[in-house]
Amino acid sequence: MGIDQIKIIYTYTIATIIVVGGLAILYFARLDPPESQSQNLSLVIAGFVGIALQFVFQRETQTSTARQVERGIAVGAASQPTVTTNSGPPTTTTVTPPEPLPDDAP
Repeated sequence: MGIDQIKIIYTYTIATIIVVGGLAILYFARLDPPESQSQNLSLVIAGFVGIALQFVFQRETQTSTARQVERGIAVGAASQPTVTTNSGPPTTTTVTPPEPLPDDAP
């Protein structure tokens, strides 16, 4: 079992606990007397459950995305050709003037 599978199991376990706990609170709050304003409590609890689930799955998504990018970079780097450069003094070209022609004087 790899680390990714362990993290997925951990993430879904946390999500299940959050959802079951939120549903249990909502279930037990339904029998409150009408003057207790439990309808407002239900909205707040549902909001907290949604925020907690978003946080848990957002972290898992970010982690898996970072791993995929890392693997993609490694594959891309491995498939690139190796470039070798030689260092040293630059090549120079020297131009010398031609020898003067001899005079044809007698």
